Amino acid sequence: MLAVCERAVKNGEKVGFYGSTDTVLNALVGNLRERYEGINIAHAYSPHFSEGDMLSSTQEELQSIIDSQVDWLFIGLGC
Repeated sequence: MLAVCERAVKNGEKVGFYGSTDTVLNALVGNLRERYEGINIAHAYSPHFSEGDMLSSTQEELQSIIDSQVDWLFIGLGC
């Protein structure tokens, strides 16, 4: 992930993140912004899953990812 973020800064590419918790995602975004000056984090969203519903996403969530026009999307949904 770090190599992709470094490449994204160098090439002006957008990165996005989908998954985890709000706390973890916010910490990740903050750390990456400190580490990679100029990183373009165009999308960061922590879905609120209910038990037994780990793979469902709403059309709005999917459209938000598409609209962000990210070049790289990291997904972390756990096990």
